[in-house]
Amino acid sequence: MIVLRWNTPYNGGMEKVLIVVAAVFEERGRFLIARRKQGKANGGFWEFPGGKLENGESEADALVREILEELNCVAVVGSFLAEGRALLPDGREIRLRAYRAFSDFPPEGGSRDDLSDHDALAWAEPVALGAYSFTPADLPIVELLRSSGGSRSPD
Repeated sequence: MIVLRWNTPYNGGMEKVLIVVAAVFEERGRFLIARRKQGKANGGFWEFPGGKLENGESEADALVREILEELNCVAVVGSFLAEGRALLPDGREIRLRAYRAFSDFPPEGGSRDDLSDHDALAWAEPVALGAYSFTPADLPIVELLRSSGGSRSPD
């Protein structure tokens, strides 16, 4: 797969596609979601935690690094789950690649001031995911989890 980076110039601008990864943690039938801090991109919206790939990183390595940075927890990356896509106002595309993720020490929910990019975490049941305002790229993952009740047969 060719990974195009956010900060790589093309024709005097930025790459047309941004690949980001997201962790879908499930515990007791609930999924971990995170609300973006105000003042950050997509501030106030909910998402599955994760972030951008750095040069030379695999998707799994990027996801482990991002979860450690954002949630201060060590993640084990499982199988690929789904991809969401969204267009930015400037015409670039975000491709959000979601993976099942696991941790021996998953983060607690609630308002948080100890996180770098988020101000709240929540553990939500599949049916309740529709009550949260998600970023556009996360919506296809939300719909998949809601329609399947969170279950998915292994690959």
